[in-house]
Amino acid sequence: MNSKKNKAEGPSANTIFAIILSWYFLFYFYECITSTYWVKYLDAYGLSSSRIGTITSLGSVLALLIQPIWGARTDKAKFKNNVQTLALLGTMAAISLLFLPVPVGFIAPFLLMVYLAFQFFEAPSVFLSDTIALENLEKTGRPFGKVRLMGSLGWAVSGLVIGVLLGKNVELFAPLAIVTGLGLLTIQRMMPKVPGHMVKTGRSYRSMGRFLKNKAVYPVLIAEAGFSFGMNMASIFMIKRFELLGGSTGMYGLFLCLATIPEVPFLFYGDRLVKRFGSTKVLIAVAIAHFIRFSYIAWMPAWGYIFGVILVQGILVLRIYCITTYINRVSPPELKAAGQMLYSTTSTAFRALGNFVGGILVDKVFGGSYSGVFWVAGGICLLTGVWVWVSMRNQGEAEGPVQVEVVLADKASSGS
Repeated sequence: MNSKKNKAEGPSANTIFAIILSWYFLFYFYECITSTYWVKYLDAYGLSSSRIGTITSLGSVLALLIQPIWGARTDKAKFKNNVQTLALLGTMAAISLLFLPVPVGFIAPFLLMVYLAFQFFEAPSVFLSDTIALENLEKTGRPFGKVRLMGSLGWAVSGLVIGVLLGKNVELFAPLAIVTGLGLLTIQRMMPKVPGHMVKTGRSYRSMGRFLKNKAVYPVLIAEAGFSFGMNMASIFMIKRFELLGGSTGMYGLFLCLATIPEVPFLFYGDRLVKRFGSTKVLIAVAIAHFIRFSYIAWMPAWGYIFGVILVQGILVLRIYCITTYINRVSPPELKAAGQMLYSTTSTAFRALGNFVGGILVDKVFGGSYSGVFWVAGGICLLTGVWVWVSMRNQGEAEGPVQVEVVLADKASSGS
């Protein structure tokens, strides 16, 4: 009789936590394939840096425009998990188009079409994964840091394994993504259902306009804009700079894997770090680390020097950790998905702008050299740290401690 009762009550807290950990590992394994190695796939077909930057920025603009629709649909859906499943199936369908034979003269527009289709369905994936995970974690009282840690491990393993395989044959990009997507879909279907709060309660809810009047969200949203713009201006060309200096795709995958190791203690003790020092000091430290990282990459004379970046890599993950938990805390229960959508939209918009500006700078300003754009990116991240210091000093952080363990309604590719 007790077993029947337990079954009726659903899976235990330990089971839910184990599912979330497995899900995040595969989710970021998939994200690493479909974000880090898209540029390599486009480059393999002879596209110039400016054209690659244009394609990726157009995809980001499309994701930006479509995100509000995904966000509204998510909060109104019977279950948010259903929207997540639709998004995953859509990205897999888009990537499957790469199996089609394409005439040589039509390759560039075809790749643009596929990338846009992929970004249409990819747009809600990150904010949906965070929202669904956080709302399930509220039932278990488990910390979000360990979940993000599993995501980092998934990214690291993917970077190493996929990097080696694509270094041998870039055409493995699509089949590897599809196989990983199917595994992710299997785990995703096991996740406890999270209802859309607007359906659940049936009241009239505050509008997003009223939500945006909350001044507490602006310092971190503008900080995310600065970080996303600076980081993506240079990051899409990280692998190309590495290979130009003589490195291989396999060694770059090894770098991605090793760069994740320093993230482990920061994610494991992230809640304690944020509680002790506060979001302001942590984000300023992240800005300084980004400046050091990009300046070092701009300077390095040979590909082997890139492994020195690992020394400052760990703390960078706290940007996503801080901003995600902060946004989740200031979001009302019925707008948690919308709050994450707002964060994701800001990030997407400035990633798109960064991609576009980065491509233009490489081709038109720096004459095909990649080092210059890394110097610029480092400066922008440092200025973002100044903004965080000034804005938070004047306004202060939201009242109450940052609930990084996420026990009540209290929430970030690589960063390579």
